[in-house]
Amino acid sequence: MVSLGLGRSVAGADLGELRGPAAHPLWGHLPAVIADGPGFMTTCARDYGDIVPLRLINVRALLLNNPAHIEEALVVRHDALAKPPIFRRNRAVFGRGLFTSEGEQWRRQRKLAQPAFNRSSLAAYAPVMVAAAERALPGWRDGETYDIQREMIHVTLATVAESLFGVGVDEYLDRISAAVGQLIGASAARLNTYFAIPEWLPTPANRRLRHGARELERVVHRLVAARRAGGGDHDDLLSRYFHARDAEDGWMSDELLRDEMITFLLAGHESVALALTWSWYLLAQNPTAETAFHAELREVLGGRAPTAQDLPRLRYTEAVLQESLRLYPPIWVFARIAARSTTIGGYRIPKGRRIVVSPWALQRDPRFFVDPDRFDPDRWLSDRAPRPPKYAFPPFGGGPRSCVGAGFAMLEGVLLLATIGQHLRFVPVPDHPVTLHPAVTLRPRFGIKATVQRR
Repeated sequence: MVSLGLGRSVAGADLGELRGPAAHPLWGHLPAVIADGPGFMTTCARDYGDIVPLRLINVRALLLNNPAHIEEALVVRHDALAKPPIFRRNRAVFGRGLFTSEGEQWRRQRKLAQPAFNRSSLAAYAPVMVAAAERALPGWRDGETYDIQREMIHVTLATVAESLFGVGVDEYLDRISAAVGQLIGASAARLNTYFAIPEWLPTPANRRLRHGARELERVVHRLVAARRAGGGDHDDLLSRYFHARDAEDGWMSDELLRDEMITFLLAGHESVALALTWSWYLLAQNPTAETAFHAELREVLGGRAPTAQDLPRLRYTEAVLQESLRLYPPIWVFARIAARSTTIGGYRIPKGRRIVVSPWALQRDPRFFVDPDRFDPDRWLSDRAPRPPKYAFPPFGGGPRSCVGAGFAMLEGVLLLATIGQHLRFVPVPDHPVTLHPAVTLRPRFGIKATVQRR
């Protein structure tokens, strides 16, 4: 007998007894995912329970909506689950980087990268993060209108490149941002066909994908050349890659070094940029929260730049970031594939079945969050509200394959909010449409236009 945590107990239950939404005879649930993926996942969780069978063309999947099941999948059964083949179709961009690799290759890459994200390394990055925000501040003029998403992308790109690679990217910001936009747009188009169209076909989406990937590769080559030309001793991620590349066993090739740099450049800036974008938007929509945020900054910092040592006292600022990640998780859905038969929640999962988790649906579930659609940073302050189950809030995944840069992302997000928030606020333009673009990440489809008000 195995307990489902929030539901009944079963023993050797068959997947055939699970109910799910009606599916198109040919396309399955793909049209519903394309039309409104976050809304569809939310409806599935609300109407069909903890484990919901889905079908995308000929691919069968199970949507998990119970934190106990998600922990079982990501932690207890992690060795039976792998990243699905759809990740291998991202290799035009990520190659064999940490994002797409598996097995022993992944373990070796993760072990090499891990020290760059330990506590002492993170503390050393804090001044770099704050300096990047301070450089950006003079460019935001009082009364002028900007796309918050674009501005946050530029700041986070600079912090990632300088922290992890020891190089400046100011002259490449527009090029990188444009290339990332091409990749996101192309990936969205390919997701709409569930990657059924081969990459080699010269479709508009495939051409944009290749162009964006080539542009990023050119920038990475220039960054590596600049770093080598600069010389000096650095204690950062790129140094670790250089040492591995020059080692006798030679497992870190030039190609793999390129793959890893693109992986961290993209993944390292995108999630934090989106979390900051939505944070400014949500603060502007909620004056009480915005007032509490500014009050904390005055009390803790008194006008000076924040440091890593200030983090324990910037509790409300961190709560703002967490609440933004809850309402608008950058990765709104992710998946695994059963590499061999296993069990989750008492159900036997056959080899090849996909396991799907939607942070969007989980983090707006009223079982785990009171008034879940309301922006309420107070819910993250332990002395004011009960904590949700651990895997009801997985913005960075979970288990051994959780995001290696989760600590980096939280540190960066809090420090940038604190640095920028002391000097200005963003006021969204009233008539500018703010709608979701749920592609690889959860972006605002048309950006978020806002006017700067100096404080």
